[in-house]
Amino acid sequence: MRVIVISMTRRLNITVPDDVADAVDRVRDRINISQVCAQALQAHVLRLERIEEEDSVVEQAITRLRAQRSEVTNESKRAGYEDGSNYLLQEADYSTTKKLVALWNHSDSMRLSEPFRDVFSIVDRDAAERYGQRLDEDALSHDDWALGFIRGIGDTWRRIEKEVERS
Repeated sequence: MRVIVISMTRRLNITVPDDVADAVDRVRDRINISQVCAQALQAHVLRLERIEEEDSVVEQAITRLRAQRSEVTNESKRAGYEDGSNYLLQEADYSTTKKLVALWNHSDSMRLSEPFRDVFSIVDRDAAERYGQRLDEDALSHDDWALGFIRGIGDTWRRIEKEVERS
């Protein structure tokens, strides 16, 4: 009977600094260099693979959260636009309308630092409370909603301005 050993190993050459090679030579008869190197390499590869998996999970989270942020931004601007248009058509007095239109006229040339605060400092108190409550309930982005609100005011005003200002 013959025993046939099939080896599933591959030979690798490694390069180490001279001082490490000298230290290994001093204890060569007491260690299995291949086993030590294999264990060290395996542990390092596992760490790298774990990091890659974590990176993949992180990338997936970033992608998912960016998409959700985009949805919230778009929904907030859409809701703000609709609210702004309705506010102008149903509630705003002339003075408030002119202040909001002035804000709209400047919104393209300068980035509003705090659009939400800017809008809420102009609209009447009841509307501010009502819209503020809606924003909190619907988890909308306040500043994106305010930018949409200003655009809704501006676009609606552009449609009716000539008739309103006509003598």
